[in-house]
Amino acid sequence: MKIYNGTVITSSSAVFRNGYVEFSDGKITGVGAMYDGFSPCPDDMDAEGGYIVPGFVDPHCHVGCGPEGIGSTEYSETINPVVPHYDAVDAFLPSDSSACKARRRGVTTVVSGPGSTTLIGGQLAAFKLNGRYAHEACIKHGCAIKFALGEAPKSTFGRSGRAPVTRMAEIAMMRTALAEAVEYREKKLKGITAGYSPQCEALIPLLEGKIPAHIHAQRSDDISAALRLGMEFGFRVIIVHGVQSLDVLDEIKASGAGIIFGPLLFTSRDLESDGISFRSPAVTRENGILTAICTDACPGLGGAQFLSTAAALTVREGMDRYDAIRAITIDAARAAGIDDRVGSLEIGKDADISVFDEFPLSFTSHLRALFIDGRRMV
Repeated sequence: MKIYNGTVITSSSAVFRNGYVEFSDGKITGVGAMYDGFSPCPDDMDAEGGYIVPGFVDPHCHVGCGPEGIGSTEYSETINPVVPHYDAVDAFLPSDSSACKARRRGVTTVVSGPGSTTLIGGQLAAFKLNGRYAHEACIKHGCAIKFALGEAPKSTFGRSGRAPVTRMAEIAMMRTALAEAVEYREKKLKGITAGYSPQCEALIPLLEGKIPAHIHAQRSDDISAALRLGMEFGFRVIIVHGVQSLDVLDEIKASGAGIIFGPLLFTSRDLESDGISFRSPAVTRENGILTAICTDACPGLGGAQFLSTAAALTVREGMDRYDAIRAITIDAARAAGIDDRVGSLEIGKDADISVFDEFPLSFTSHLRALFIDGRRMV
């Protein structure tokens, strides 16, 4: 099948003003400018001068893991502060009403999982919003480990008289868990028999550099602490939220960390989030930092359907409009290590495609069609 006669924004490099995308068996088989002699088939779709773009990727949210319809908070553990072995796949509800709403605004993939009440909350996973069973919707199991610094873990456990109560305790407890995982891994490599630890097993891919840590950090001191922890244990850091990231810009650049900004539509839900700016993504991208935008969608906070709205508002504050598209497509996919499958319109990648009647970040644009793995969903 082909979608043709539209501006194709590949998010990888080229923009084809009068282009097409072709796909078969769920994979993209062709993309480019319409050529002389181009002849559509009856089943092909005419974009009618609109825009053909990759399905949007929300790189950090809780869609499906905190079902919107029932106001669930089961994605956010409040009993044990260190649970790296918890798995988002075990919580994902494909029929969550938030998934349907997100699809209607062009979102095809979400990175969902544990919340920020825990220090080490568990394994995030990437899911297609295709309405299938959790294990079928999951395209990357354990794509990152969720960490959280700052007020969320302190307030959650401090209220019940448990650690952590201070930022010092937060880092110390994280360091202890990571050190135990390092020792466990070393013994395992040497063939030394030891008791099985699901907590340590979950952290091994992180320590081996196979997946990043997505670390909830908003204040500049928390961001710096997260970067130091990554350097100490040799893992890649993706800062999530990063409200005061511009205050430590040089440190972030030097570390090679990335940033997922969001939720940008909520200005002061707590003291830490005060100062959220739609300008920040433009600044970090201009400084060569991997920059993505998320919604942090969960009950009571907002939905993933506002992903493109948040990106549009960064354009108003100075971000290049194609960079803003990348922040919710290919760069969002890179932040989660799923860019081999989604995030751009390239031959061999999944046929996750959105078709809009106007530029996708325009407030007056409408989604005309959405395909996930080549199957039309909208």
